[in-house]
Amino acid sequence: MADEWASLLMNESTIISSTSDERRAWMACYFANPTATGGGEGPEDGQAAPQPTEDGDAPTSFAMDNADFIARAFAMGTGAWVIEPRGVTDSAYTPDAELRIVRYDATQIIPLTWSADDCTQCAFVGRVEVAGRDYDQCQAHVLVGGTYHILTQLFDTRTHKQVAVEGISADMDTRCTRPLFALVRPAVSNRFYDYCAMGASVYCNAVGAMKVVDEAATSLLDHIRVGRPRTFVDKTLIEAKTDKGPDGSLTKTYYAFGEADDTIFSMNPGDEGSAKIQTVQSDLKADENASAINTGLRLLSVACGFGNGYFSWESHTGLKTAKEVAADNSQLMRSIHRHENALRKSIVRLVNGMADACRNIKGEAVPYGDVTVDFDDSIISDTQSAREMAMSEVGAGIMSAWEYRRRFYGETADEAKANVPEQQGGAFDMLGDGLA
Repeated sequence: MADEWASLLMNESTIISSTSDERRAWMACYFANPTATGGGEGPEDGQAAPQPTEDGDAPTSFAMDNADFIARAFAMGTGAWVIEPRGVTDSAYTPDAELRIVRYDATQIIPLTWSADDCTQCAFVGRVEVAGRDYDQCQAHVLVGGTYHILTQLFDTRTHKQVAVEGISADMDTRCTRPLFALVRPAVSNRFYDYCAMGASVYCNAVGAMKVVDEAATSLLDHIRVGRPRTFVDKTLIEAKTDKGPDGSLTKTYYAFGEADDTIFSMNPGDEGSAKIQTVQSDLKADENASAINTGLRLLSVACGFGNGYFSWESHTGLKTAKEVAADNSQLMRSIHRHENALRKSIVRLVNGMADACRNIKGEAVPYGDVTVDFDDSIISDTQSAREMAMSEVGAGIMSAWEYRRRFYGETADEAKANVPEQQGGAFDMLGDGLA
């Protein structure tokens, strides 16, 4: 279920952008988006390449790189993106500093101060490697004098005693007024702790439904095991050999089963005229078990916010289109929008925190502007129909061809205009006339 939410929310169509072209160009260096045009265009000349993740690989898409993280955060109720500065000196600015986005799950997050809607100070724990040695790290982001300080403590993994490591600053003033972390929580109410900074798992209301699915699947497995055919053979038809042991005891061994010795058994001779070979097979109850599993999956779908019928043991209706899903499953639509709103808030906070860190730690002239996060709503909206409508508007002269590319390909205004030469514009017009 958590993996399914991640695939719906964080996929190749999830775009982090801005209405400001300058800010969008800066964001491309840290929050790489998938190339919608298929041309593979990278950052413009003079721009920095996308920053590596904590795994050391340059991201091809922020959304795709974080899909597994979102799945864990939704399963456990909370996750966190944390901006970790590396290579920072004591000078006013460190242009060569590296700002990495590190991911933490719920077991590694310790909220320090929070309100009903926000967490302002937080600590994060994890295992780190410094100069070839492993340490347990506790890193707290706290406000001191109006700016965020990163307080770092390292502990020996064997003795669990605090140690001082050369090159690790115990108190780093980031000079940032914005938090350099963002908690990620699904849009599920935490009914376990009031006014808590931690979120609730997407499974928290589905424990009973998961038990139903588990019991139904176990019942099916048990019936398959019990339903295997058992053949009982009269002992008079089985070759037997009697061996004498060292103590003089006699042991009789039957040689007739081979690989089928777990389904063929011997039986004592019956009355005269009775069958020498009998086969017994119980009813598998396949239809009843399949119905029970389907019932459990429907309950689980509803409890996890997908709506009735999102998951099924076997489908007789075929693949539904986006229009049918939107018409049949209003709960799924509402759940997706709630999760999108919660996730958008975390992403915007992370982007703004990265901008503040670039200005105050690296000294970059980061352009100001808004942050937009567009999710792929094709499961709840008919994207193909929207494209056809927009193409008709291009043909009718209501929309320009470059506006079409900017809307559906995620290009900037300049990129879209450059990618629509005169002959391509004519092709748009002819296609539009054909759709009209």
